[in-house]
Amino acid sequence: MKFIYPCKECVTTENYSMNSIDMNDTGDYTFECNYGHTSNLTIYDEKFSILYDMGALALFDGYYREAVSSFAASLERFYEFFIKVLIDKNDVPFAEYEKTWKLVSKQSERQIGAFYFLYVTEFTKAPPKIPNQEVEFRNKVIHKGYIPSKKEAYSYAKFIFEYIKELMLLLVDHQKNILNVVFQKNSGKGKNFVENEFISYLLPVNLSKSQLSKRKFDESIDEFKYNKGLYEK
Repeated sequence: MKFIYPCKECVTTENYSMNSIDMNDTGDYTFECNYGHTSNLTIYDEKFSILYDMGALALFDGYYREAVSSFAASLERFYEFFIKVLIDKNDVPFAEYEKTWKLVSKQSERQIGAFYFLYVTEFTKAPPKIPNQEVEFRNKVIHKGYIPSKKEAYSYAKFIFEYIKELMLLLVDHQKNILNVVFQKNSGKGKNFVENEFISYLLPVNLSKSQLSKRKFDESIDEFKYNKGLYEK
């Protein structure tokens, strides 16, 4: 997948143009415009936000199995983000979090278990349960090669959207901790990466509680379909 971004040296000139950039896993990008200017950019979005947008783009293009896979991966990475925000809220040093995460980083079941117990500790109630039919559908697509229909893929997209939104509404009261998490993972990159940007569209972490609570799946997905923001059309 690609996104587009301007060269900041050209942006005020008549030669202004957008640059097509291949997305990577780190969020760090070095690119050269058509006029030889080099830019260093960091995308601050959390991975779950980017993965959800990738799923939506696959949905629009008719790649329904790939869309479901991206939505499922988005949820797993959201669990990780949720854990990091509450860890930061409880003043656990980031280095100690990283050591602990390595113990569960290769096993998604352990990560979900960590999320469940951190949730109940923080909010003194059980976390929202994912219905068995959604779990079974996800496993059928991911592990058994099932090819979902358009209706099934859209239904799963809506469920993941609403599930993540519900949990994000709990987190936005801890906006300071959210920002700590976002900036902590981008610290130590040196002076080269002086430009930064949020590009995700559907579930970005930089929404206010009011903005997030008003966000509806059907309206948001239709808007994104016709206005893909910085993603290359």
